[in-house]
Amino acid sequence: MSRTFVIEQIASSSVDYIPQMKYYYLNNSTNGSIISDYIGTMYDSGGPSGNYLANELYYFVIRATYGVPVNLFLKSITSEAGQDTLRVYTANDQTSLDSAISLNANGTISTAGFNLIFTVNGTSANTTISQAQVGGYAVTWYSNSSTQAAGFELQWEVQNNFVLTKQLPNILSIPGPLSLRGRGISSAYKATSS
Repeated sequence: MSRTFVIEQIASSSVDYIPQMKYYYLNNSTNGSIISDYIGTMYDSGGPSGNYLANELYYFVIRATYGVPVNLFLKSITSEAGQDTLRVYTANDQTSLDSAISLNANGTISTAGFNLIFTVNGTSANTTISQAQVGGYAVTWYSNSSTQAAGFELQWEVQNNFVLTKQLPNILSIPGPLSLRGRGISSAYKATSS
């Protein structure tokens, strides 16, 4: 049985919601990806419980949607000290982030228009890399052939504790089932089914 839910505006024309965390593994499939999620986690190719592989040379771009400031955090890294390296760059403009990026053999970006802001290898945890960067980041990962380890966990989020505001019309019909989460929904809107 399908029901339609009607959301009626009671007091406000907007509602806050919390986007869902998305998880990625940096590997051949995601190499060169442009990711525009509001909140996410990128792991090395081994994921949260395995080791990365030898001879990896990858990059991905975190591109802020609608010019929203993005915070970037290194939750953890364990890699071969002095060798297997994670690097974070900012771009001079949005066009640089949207274009293909060329990497040198050691994982540095050879494409013009990028500024290195963070480099890490060895062991580190709970580091704020950058706060409120509008536009986004390019992230590179390099591993050599000798030693593999647990790798990295990198997280990003929009500024203001993940909360975004979306404008809703006065009455919104949504085919069921209904699932709304976030601050202010119960006080600003009421849901009825038909």
